[in-house]
Amino acid sequence: MSDIVEQIKNSIDIVDVISSYVPLKKAGSNYKGLCPFHGEKTPSFNVSQEKQFYHCFGCGAHGDVISFVQQMENLDFLDAVEKLAERAGLEYKRGTGSKAQEEKRDRLYELSRQAARHFYNNLRDGDNPGIRYVMKRGISPETAKKFGIGYAKDAWQDMADHLAQLKLPEAEGIEIGLLSAGKKNRAYDKFRNRVIFPIFNARGKVIGFGGRAIDDSMPKYLNSPESEIFKKKDNLYGLNLAKSAIRKQNTALVVEGYMDVVSLVEAGIEIAVASLGTALTPEQAKLLKRYADTVVLSYDSDAAGQAATLRGIDILRDAGLKVKVLRVEGGKDPDEYIRKYGKKAFEELIEKAVSFMEYKVETIGARYDLSTTEGSIGFLEEISGELRKVRSPVEQDGYIRKVAEMTGFSESAIRREVEQGQTKDPVPAQPVRQEEKQEEPFRIDEKRSPVLRLLVKLMITHPDLITAIAGNDEISEYFYGSGYEHIMEQLVMQSGETPEVDIGAVCDGLKEPEERLLRSIDAAEVLAGDEETIMRECIRKIRIDNLTRRQAEITKVLEILNEEEDAEQIRTLSRDLMEIGKEIKNLNERSSGR
Repeated sequence: MSDIVEQIKNSIDIVDVISSYVPLKKAGSNYKGLCPFHGEKTPSFNVSQEKQFYHCFGCGAHGDVISFVQQMENLDFLDAVEKLAERAGLEYKRGTGSKAQEEKRDRLYELSRQAARHFYNNLRDGDNPGIRYVMKRGISPETAKKFGIGYAKDAWQDMADHLAQLKLPEAEGIEIGLLSAGKKNRAYDKFRNRVIFPIFNARGKVIGFGGRAIDDSMPKYLNSPESEIFKKKDNLYGLNLAKSAIRKQNTALVVEGYMDVVSLVEAGIEIAVASLGTALTPEQAKLLKRYADTVVLSYDSDAAGQAATLRGIDILRDAGLKVKVLRVEGGKDPDEYIRKYGKKAFEELIEKAVSFMEYKVETIGARYDLSTTEGSIGFLEEISGELRKVRSPVEQDGYIRKVAEMTGFSESAIRREVEQGQTKDPVPAQPVRQEEKQEEPFRIDEKRSPVLRLLVKLMITHPDLITAIAGNDEISEYFYGSGYEHIMEQLVMQSGETPEVDIGAVCDGLKEPEERLLRSIDAAEVLAGDEETIMRECIRKIRIDNLTRRQAEITKVLEILNEEEDAEQIRTLSRDLMEIGKEIKNLNERSSGR
């Protein structure tokens, strides 16, 4: 290691490296500029070419060329060494695995790079559906080049033939999802007639691809499977381009799709990145924390987008980030909004982004009919757990007042509900460091499992029912928070692509425990009866379970209400409790076949 470090220092001039990040001016025998590590108007950042050393007299930052790149790029030591070795043209192999593994990773990186170049050249090759789509979406040639946007021809052998000409291994093309294994040992292109969005890691290496269908082909988006060089949970689309702007503004904007990022950058919003999938991961949150203290979430306003936002808020806060939520007016996504209204209007939306707690109160409240007692109880039960997470007593008091206005319950009753769930230990002032936290283990709701396993098996066996099952509000809400929700999401995404459900394609979008769960359902679950009877019986059981939970919620609320302040509420709840009991009894007596 000392040899390669010495070679880097002998091969690279620290002034050249730092000048690529910060404008420097000659000042005597040294160079001077504005410090990149803290805001200043008078230059106090000095670089010595003779000593190959930098020092800031303002903030005290100092070091050699490797430590500078570490700080600037938020890299660990080995990553910084690798980056500088590449810049200097030096041979350097990371000691993270066997030599064969390192060589394979290098081949996969090279294969991905060559594929990205080929897709990009296809886009530039005269008039074609890809360039027409890009122009229609208002993407300039400069932005297309910046993101490496390309086009996969409407052909079965274009990429396969290109890789063969370059003598790149076909098997590895299949492994990273560029090709699919065909009959008679002949592979064919996986991406066909699609606009291609190369996915880069934070260091600027191509690691995967997203393909957007130009015609009515399904799925609408086709993504690379995970591989040795591509792990969705560890990467963010567009971060390689956005990281400098994010660091400068100390804020990242997380959106849902490739086109959201591209359109925002096209308009001049340079802090946008996208999570690779519907859910933000702890690893992505940790990655964002390297560059910023604040994250603004802007996902779609549909049910899936709201669920992803609520999950994302908790994950980002666990990583020690401040979180705000941007509401795009009229249900539009960021891509559509910024193309219609422009940069200034979108910047105003960012300024108006609401606090994470305000978003939770309003979004969770919208799920319930607050004009009914049962709706208010359900909302209070759910939001109380969120209110306990608010550290500031003043802020918590404000939200308790808001919940009281929304539900009609007294503030004292809501406060008792919140306080009853408080742990004895106070909430820590600072979150646990992300590197010390273990990833939350995968859990399934055992009580809901029997019904959900049947519904998943029903979707696998009868793909024509996927839309009906996922579109049923009672059923879809029952899936969320159960451990089965991502399985349903992936089945919906894959539906329509083929007449039968491709379990392998569905598993590409799942984590390992979810994949094991899906495969066990496919192999072991047996459907007894026709599909209509099974679905009707599942809905009956879901209703009983929901009513039973509502019964418990009402009983719990009755325990905290004040007989004088909440007398009318108590009478109403008692009547509701009796009606729920009757309804549960009727459902239990009803045969699923009648």
